[in-house]
Amino acid sequence: MKHIHPIIKLIVVTILATYISYLIGITYYLAAGILAMISIQKTKSLSLKTAGKRIILFFISVILSSALFVLIGYNLVAYFVFIILLVISSFQFNLQEGTIPSVVAVTHLLVIGQFSLLFISETIIMFFIAIGIALLFNIFYPSESINALNKYRHSLDSTIKEHIIYIKDKIETQKPSCKFTFELEKRIEDTLEKINQVTGDLIMKNHQDILNYSRMRNKQFDILKNICNQSDKLRSMYPQTKIVIAYLDSLSNNIGVKNYATNKLEEIDTLLEGFKEEKLPVTREEFEHRAILYYIMQEIRQLLLLKISYHNS
Repeated sequence: MKHIHPIIKLIVVTILATYISYLIGITYYLAAGILAMISIQKTKSLSLKTAGKRIILFFISVILSSALFVLIGYNLVAYFVFIILLVISSFQFNLQEGTIPSVVAVTHLLVIGQFSLLFISETIIMFFIAIGIALLFNIFYPSESINALNKYRHSLDSTIKEHIIYIKDKIETQKPSCKFTFELEKRIEDTLEKINQVTGDLIMKNHQDILNYSRMRNKQFDILKNICNQSDKLRSMYPQTKIVIAYLDSLSNNIGVKNYATNKLEEIDTLLEGFKEEKLPVTREEFEHRAILYYIMQEIRQLLLLKISYHNS
């Protein structure tokens, strides 16, 4: 099951927070489960940042709501004033992540209908049980390690290679379709999502390299998509077409983590110079065909420059 880990997290923290609150006698123990459920985040680093913001806004909310309820009364007018001030403040101080948990907690202060330090203390305890369980579960729940990043890096390489081979075969057979491109694009998106998940789970580590690598491959894929669309216009076979096909075949065998791009850039520059020195096309069709081939080679050149720029940085 694709979402098995988020499902497990949500179920366990909700039940655990509810049951612990019930055992220690929290009046609204069910709210603890709700707070824990909405506190589960996608990554460990995000859960730490969010927990801090929620705690800050929670204390502001308890103080503000208690003051409003005492001054205006335990009624909807005071509650609406609180909501307005809370939402404005959360956006003003970039604490939006804490808005919903704070509203859930303050709602119970309104329901009791009177000022009670005991109930306020109980609400604070309930909040920390929920947030604490969710935070601990987010941090210590087993996740993919840094070793998984190498797997995803190679997956990106494999997808780029497959796309180049697909374009090469498409030009060779003159098939006017880029259907397979959409399948590869979905694979790229899934891999990028997994990389973001893993890097977010590896707290206190710098994974800028894999993030830069994934962005570079994503940009390369966009170039290949454009090349695939342009290749739809190639409906004849000229000597230059065979040169491009041969180059794409060679390029597909030089995709990887190492810097293969520098040598391939030198090769493509030589080919482009050769294109310029050839006799001008005789027919309009040949002229358009060679123009598209030249454009494709220029796009591949940009693809290689992206890889070289990654290595240089």
